[in-house]
Amino acid sequence: NQILSGQRLEEVEADARGYSEQIASLKYDKWFYLLGLVGQAALNLMGKTENTTFLEVDETDPGDWQMCYQLQYVKRFLYAHFGEYKTGAKNSMTYGWRWIGAYPGMYFGYDMFHQAICHYQEAIHAAHNEPLNACKPPKSKSPLALHKKHAYKCHADIESWVKRGAPNHVHHLSILKAERATLLSCSKKIEPKKVCKLYETAIVDSVRGGFVNHAAIAEEHYADYLWGVGEKDEGIYHLENAIQRFSEWGAVRRVEMLREKLANLENEGMSPKLADESLGSVEGKFCQPEKRGSMPQLNVHNVKQKLASLETDGSNPSPTTADESSGSVEGNYCQPETPVSMAMLNVQQVE
Repeated sequence: NQILSGQRLEEVEADARGYSEQIASLKYDKWFYLLGLVGQAALNLMGKTENTTFLEVDETDPGDWQMCYQLQYVKRFLYAHFGEYKTGAKNSMTYGWRWIGAYPGMYFGYDMFHQAICHYQEAIHAAHNEPLNACKPPKSKSPLALHKKHAYKCHADIESWVKRGAPNHVHHLSILKAERATLLSCSKKIEPKKVCKLYETAIVDSVRGGFVNHAAIAEEHYADYLWGVGEKDEGIYHLENAIQRFSEWGAVRRVEMLREKLANLENEGMSPKLADESLGSVEGKFCQPEKRGSMPQLNVHNVKQKLASLETDGSNPSPTTADESSGSVEGNYCQPETPVSMAMLNVQQVE
C-alpha cells in the first residue's frame, strides 16, 4: 500500500527491492511477483526507465491467473496517474471486477478509486459530444452511458465504505464528488461555483491525509475544468500546483509531462470567441472576489473624457456614472464593494 498512499517513490522502490530478497527466500512466488511490479511502477513514475505504463513483464505470461490480475491491478494504478484514462477504463471493464472476484473478502478500495477516475474522465470526454444527455440515466451503450454506469458503481461502493468508517477513502470520495460535478456541469445542471468548491475540498482532504499523489490528480483535473470554462489564469495556477505535488511525491516523469502541457497551454492561449462563450455560459456567477487576473480592461477613451469633464465642472462622479465610464462588463467580473473615484485614476498608468 505504500505506493498507493503517497509515500515517496524513492522509499517505495527501495523497500520493494529490499523485501524482494526475503520474499524470494521464502518462495512466496506471488508476493515476489507483486513486489517486482510495484518496484517497476515506482521506477516508471520516477523517470528511471523509458516507460510510463508499460511494465517489463507485459510481454511475458505470468503463468498464473492471480498473477495476471496483480499485473492489471498495478497497470490500472499507472493508467490513473499517467492520465491514460481510455486504456484504464477499458482495462477496468475487462479485468476490474474479475480482480475483486479472484480474491473474495479482500479489500481493494484504492483500485476502485483508480477505476472510477478513469471512467469519470472518459465520461466527461464523451459528455462534450453528448452534452444534452450528461445528466440523464444511462439508457444505451453509448460511451457516455457506459462510462457513467461504471463510474457511478465504483463511486457508490467507495461512498458506502466511507459511511462505514473507512478513513483512507474520505479523500477518494471527495475527489469523485468533484469528478461527478464536472460531468454534470457539461449539461449546465450544476453551477461552476459548486464544482470549484468540491475540487477545493478534495484537494484539502487529500493533503490532510498525506495522499500527495491523489492531491496532484485533483489539482490537474481542477486545472482542466477551469481551463474548459475559460478561467485560464486559475487553470494555470492549479496546474502548477499539480506539478509541485507530483514533484513532492518524486514522480519526475509526471512532472516533465505536466510542464510540457503547461508550456503548450501558455503558448496556445484562448480565442476571444472561446473566452466570451465560457464567461457567458456561467452568467456572471463564477467570479470570486479573490480571483487572480480577472479584472476587466478599462476603457481609456472614456476615462479621459470623464477626467476632462471633471476638470471643467469640478464635480465628483456618481458610482453609477463611474461604472459606466470604466467600461463595465455586465457582471461577468466581481466589482469592489466600494466604488473607486474616477479622479483617483492615473491615465498614464492605464495606458
